[in-house]
Amino acid sequence: MELAPPRVVSLPPSFSAPIPSQCCHSYSHPRLSSKLSQAELDQEIKYSKKRLEKTTGGEIDCFAWVGGEEAAYSSAALKKMIQSGYRFVFATNCGVVTARSQRFCIERFHIEPTYMMFQTCFAISWAYVLGAQRSFNSLEKLLSKSE
Repeated sequence: MELAPPRVVSLPPSFSAPIPSQCCHSYSHPRLSSKLSQAELDQEIKYSKKRLEKTTGGEIDCFAWVGGEEAAYSSAALKKMIQSGYRFVFATNCGVVTARSQRFCIERFHIEPTYMMFQTCFAISWAYVLGAQRSFNSLEKLLSKSE
């Protein structure tokens, strides 16, 4: 679902105050698998960045992957993110950011606004993190191929 430009611009300044960067999450929200063409990757990664920068008047320097399953990642998409000027890329794996975190493989927690407290607690627990380890390992392999 696309957030229309008038809604993006009308967000209150305090909405992004604690966040030093603006983040992109693709244009039409597909999994960025190896099945996408270079033109599709341009649309999802490069064009969405330019459009958000034009709409907000600010720099978009972060990208957040869509989906956490192994097929959602591709080396072509990661290369396109780097070429497009993103300084940081967030994975969909669950975990804490540490000094060892790579800037193109930053972990994040997925929390829905509808989660009850016990669901939120589970989502940030180590039991949940261990389940995400498989996709994290595949993204690390992908990252090592792209450098």
